[in-house]
Amino acid sequence: MSAARTKQRSGTILICVMTCMLVATTTVAFAVRGALRQRRELRSELQLRQTEWLLDAGVKLAVRRLTESRDYQGETWQPQRLDDQFHAAQVEIKIAAQTDSDRHLVTVTAAIGEVQLGGRTQRSYQFHYPSIHR
Repeated sequence: MSAARTKQRSGTILICVMTCMLVATTTVAFAVRGALRQRRELRSELQLRQTEWLLDAGVKLAVRRLTESRDYQGETWQPQRLDDQFHAAQVEIKIAAQTDSDRHLVTVTAAIGEVQLGGRTQRSYQFHYPSIHR
């Protein structure tokens, strides 16, 4: 074999190796990108579920407090930190007496996360509760 032919083969092999490396790198990059996207989606879904659970706890607390006291006006409740990922959990309960009926308008808002970090989830629930007390 001549030296020119050996160089040509080496160049062809180098191009094939470089092409394989490019394909492998692209495949890995897409896999990592997909995994990171899925992780963000799962984190958002978990935060939404925890916000809904917090909202449910706030509704139950509002009903219990209204049942216990006719003077209850609502409150803002900040539970202990839920876990290392989610900060600044808060439940706000507002009670408005309806002047035209014997019911209260109850608004419960639950929020988890911090606005500055772009990860705040908030849910609200509004219902009427009769002002009948024992």
